[in-house]
Amino acid sequence: MHRNVYNGVILTATLGGMFLCGANDFITIFVAPECFSLCSYLLSGYTKKDVWSNEATMKYLLMGGASSSILVHAFCWLYGSSGGEIELQEIVNGPIKTQMYNSPGISIALIFITVGIGFKLSPAPSHQWTPDVYRIIMTGRNQEITPHVRKYRRSPLRSNNSIELGIIVCVIASTIPGIPMNPIIAIAQDTLF
Repeated sequence: MHRNVYNGVILTATLGGMFLCGANDFITIFVAPECFSLCSYLLSGYTKKDVWSNEATMKYLLMGGASSSILVHAFCWLYGSSGGEIELQEIVNGPIKTQMYNSPGISIALIFITVGIGFKLSPAPSHQWTPDVYRIIMTGRNQEITPHVRKYRRSPLRSNNSIELGIIVCVIASTIPGIPMNPIIAIAQDTLF
């Protein structure tokens, strides 16, 4: 993968994560993690000539596709149970309006959402693909990054560089006064955000 393509994939994954933070409807909740996931599949297959990399990428791609289809199925159940709404606030109000808040469709949707997100996050029952992918990720791209990390691992306080020391002093000076003020300001808030 060319360096510019690699940087573009990283930026696209970051963009998907940013869109997920502001998501409030089903379409965005599905497309943003898929944007992130597709970039993750590409990055796990970064070392194309390695057999382990190809196997890990295929496992990751198949498990990600299965979890995405389960998640879409769950969204379909919620869409039907809420009366055809895709925004989260309307989905919460939909079953109350249609008197379907005790329907089995909502329970099925919640189970499918748990399973779909569980495959993406890889907790204990659905983690079979994770060790292969993590092994490849830890050895693939990080081999190029490791020497640079070693170079900058030294403490900036021991440095003779006045710019590094000035940045550290500015960060500490701007952080310390704000720590005791946050609880005081929070008393006057009337909303959560």
